[in-house]
Amino acid sequence: MDRENNEILEDDLIQQIKDKDKYIDYLEKVIVAQSNTLLLSDKERLEADQTITAYEMLHQLSEDEIRDRDSVIQAHENLMSLSAQELLQKDTILNSILETNQYICTIIEENAILQKTLMNLITSFNFKRGMLLLKKKDGLREEIFINIDKEELSKSYFTFSREKMRDVEEMKEAVIIKNEKIVIDGKDDIISIVCLPLIYQDIFLGIIYIDCIGSTIYISPNEIETAKIFGTQAAISLNSVILYKKLKEQSIVDKLTGLPNRKKLEIDLEAPGPKTFALLNIDGFSSINVAYGVEAGNFVLISIVDRLKAILPPETELYRLSADEFVILSRNMEFTPSLIKTSITNNITNSAIHYQKIHINISFSIGIVYKEEKQLLRKADISLKSARKKGRGYVIVYDESYGDIKQYQEVFFWVNKLKDAVRKDKMLPYYQGIYNNKTGACDLYECLVRINDDGKIISPTKFLEPAKQIGLYSTVSYCMIDKTFNYFQGKDIIFSINLSQEDFTDDKIIDYIEYKLNKHSHKPENIIFEIIEDFSLKNITSSLEFIKKLKTLGVKIAIDDFGSEFSNFSRLLSINADYIKIDGDFIKNIPTDENSFKIARSI
Repeated sequence: MDRENNEILEDDLIQQIKDKDKYIDYLEKVIVAQSNTLLLSDKERLEADQTITAYEMLHQLSEDEIRDRDSVIQAHENLMSLSAQELLQKDTILNSILETNQYICTIIEENAILQKTLMNLITSFNFKRGMLLLKKKDGLREEIFINIDKEELSKSYFTFSREKMRDVEEMKEAVIIKNEKIVIDGKDDIISIVCLPLIYQDIFLGIIYIDCIGSTIYISPNEIETAKIFGTQAAISLNSVILYKKLKEQSIVDKLTGLPNRKKLEIDLEAPGPKTFALLNIDGFSSINVAYGVEAGNFVLISIVDRLKAILPPETELYRLSADEFVILSRNMEFTPSLIKTSITNNITNSAIHYQKIHINISFSIGIVYKEEKQLLRKADISLKSARKKGRGYVIVYDESYGDIKQYQEVFFWVNKLKDAVRKDKMLPYYQGIYNNKTGACDLYECLVRINDDGKIISPTKFLEPAKQIGLYSTVSYCMIDKTFNYFQGKDIIFSINLSQEDFTDDKIIDYIEYKLNKHSHKPENIIFEIIEDFSLKNITSSLEFIKKLKTLGVKIAIDDFGSEFSNFSRLLSINADYIKIDGDFIKNIPTDENSFKIARSI
């Protein structure tokens, strides 16, 4: 009787459904337009947005205005003629689509999107359970389950469901089964199935399967059409997930070697527990590229990866950190530093890599951290730097008591102090008066940098050398130029500021000096830049060019600590300095050391 009533009700609805087909067609076009938006130009995307906005405005129109619209509005009127139950069901479907899109927009964890997509369809049909299957190379694979136990998939009645899923895959069309008689656990029962193909731009991505067992259900033709629309939108959602997975994988994989990269390493290092961490640097790798070409270098890298993989024990991963650096990360505490060294020596160092007719010998400098959990990369980097200072092929295991490691820790300590001082504006200049011995007057001020560390004044001897090592020296120079130019504004006073080799590589610093001269109206001749002696050690031509540009601004040049290190009189002629500051080692001994007196007098 119930079945007959349902069939009568279904017949009565057929005519209504025909009127609603226009709306369904229009809704399908809107959904397709949404998916195509990703491929549109800016102009096309703007037009698409305007179309969607116009559709949303339909809900705000009065009844009279609606009657004056075209056939699209007529389709909207047909929608409004649906029963309350049908309207509710349509709203559920549309809201489900909207919710799924919102999840995608926030790029939450991909399985959550799939879970939400599946749950939306189950809810919209008032079913209780379902699963989502994705197309893989070896066929369809179940990925997401809601209220279906994996053990059920092996039961005999599920053979019927699998047949329907195969039909969906072959025909690329939805399959709807209503109240089909089956046998479950030896008893007669009924099952209803909604099985939707997920197709995006003619590519079959997978299937959404939901079913209802043991209850008679009614699915109208209208609901079937709506389900197909839902399947289209779910395919768009699924494609977004697939693209996201691919992008996520690409972001953590090195393209050349296929190894996980630095980003993946950082993720894996967050896992708790002790680890062995080995940072490997290929000695002189850049010379391979220069001598034999990039193709040879790439061949060597891939060969090294193959050999390194061959020595890795279980619970151990290999990463490519940069062009010539690799990381071995292991939870296997039996993979000791000595075993790492021996394995690499036997499998790589002692066996040349053959590229065409060339034999390329490889060695590694290695820094190792053993059985530790925190700051592994930093500690390994300190150990690696110590190993490279010793030469090629050295291995250093991190140890807090090791001299070089303490030195690097000292560097990091002062670098952090310096960064904090810059960030919190704790760097300050001290103005040391230079007095004339004959007149007793203060002829000029030498500007010396200090750090105010919560009331404790720190000397530059502590932090300037670490600043050079880490590339922060120019930051100090900019700060000193800014603060001293501000302090002496409006004062007819001569003052000096130190510049180092690190500043000579930054042409912008000259522009900044010129800007400050103009802004504060300083007399250029009142400003002296002291060139500390290390300028003579490297890049002589560019250094002299830098000094020449400085002098064009009208400022004065002084050579600091002249007579030490690599000082010579020919360099003095090249620089064309205005002042010479003789190294203190000679000056302080003039009263007692005749040789110091003669050298100072000679200069």
